[in-house]
Amino acid sequence: MRILHTISELSSGGQDYRTADEARWLVRNGHEAWIACNPESELFERAAREGIPVIPLQMRSTWDYAATARLLRLIGKLRCDLVHTHSPIDAWIALPLKFSGVPVVRSRHNTNPVRKAFFSTFSYRYGCDHLIATAECIRTAFIRDNRIPPARLSVIGEGVETSRFHPLRDGSRFRKRWGIRPGEVAIGCIGMFRPEKGQKQFIQAAALARKKIPEARFIMIGDHKKGRSPFRERYRNLARKRFGYDAWLPENAILAGPETPFLMHGLEPEIASATAALDISVIPSLAEAQSRTAPEAMCMGKAVIASEVGGLPEVVEHQRTGLLVAPGDVDALAEAMIRLTLDPELRERLGRTAFERMSAGVSMDVKMRETLAIYEQVLRARKSVASL
Repeated sequence: MRILHTISELSSGGQDYRTADEARWLVRNGHEAWIACNPESELFERAAREGIPVIPLQMRSTWDYAATARLLRLIGKLRCDLVHTHSPIDAWIALPLKFSGVPVVRSRHNTNPVRKAFFSTFSYRYGCDHLIATAECIRTAFIRDNRIPPARLSVIGEGVETSRFHPLRDGSRFRKRWGIRPGEVAIGCIGMFRPEKGQKQFIQAAALARKKIPEARFIMIGDHKKGRSPFRERYRNLARKRFGYDAWLPENAILAGPETPFLMHGLEPEIASATAALDISVIPSLAEAQSRTAPEAMCMGKAVIASEVGGLPEVVEHQRTGLLVAPGDVDALAEAMIRLTLDPELRERLGRTAFERMSAGVSMDVKMRETLAIYEQVLRARKSVASL
């Protein structure tokens, strides 16, 4: 099969990583796949660096007819079987393709509500052959609020590279780098720096929790994007205010300890090994589809604390595979950290159950076989209509 993925976002995020993973999987498993994206985007740079077939395509606005024409020529040149769009601008740019005979699948990666107005719903209802929601709550909203026919909607959650994210992954190098000693509990928050990811609440909760769990060490991994960002400085200043020192590790030779229990690690390409170094993984999001971090940590047998928001409860079952707290509730988040730190048996049980329930069903192989089944369904339907 020959698949062209399109994504118009400039900054990096979960949907970019997912798109790159899907294209990589397709190529690795005997298909041909490309990503068409803006040449100045972070995804273009990363895909080129990682050897994923990537094509520069300027996509500046929903009414970029020149981009539509270039995309149509590209599809003909590559002899694509199907186009898979991932963000609003490229979905609108690709909309005319469906009416010119090109099969189109669209993914919806976030839980922001789509307005009920005809124009807002139009590209979802008429601009694609099939719509993939990355969480059940997104699918439910489309059916309830936008009246998308259920038969044209599927849910495919986040896939995990279980060859990388597994319980035997060694995280000792990161624990040594952070200065975490035997008997100390590493509590980590991994994600791009954005207000909806809840890093502010993680810092506040860590400052509260440290008073009752002096053996805990809090690690925040991530950044907003390349270079300095207002979010980095905002969180760095908040951490300085709450803990009394500059916790930004890339510019400070600092180790975690009783007086310095909080570290900001910055961006980390070896995220699997960094996750392996944690005892507890925290996803304090204020808005979220399903999160990559939660299933990755669970496949490694880590205890997880997550906000009860969006699609996270579809992944984390309270008291069985992790703990859920109300989004934005700093006190509840701190209490969950304290509880898991002081109860190693509960921590181990939650992590073990999470691994048993998650590892087989969320692998990239499983999720991509589900995706291929949708591609094949769309192509069969197109052929059926063409034969009439």
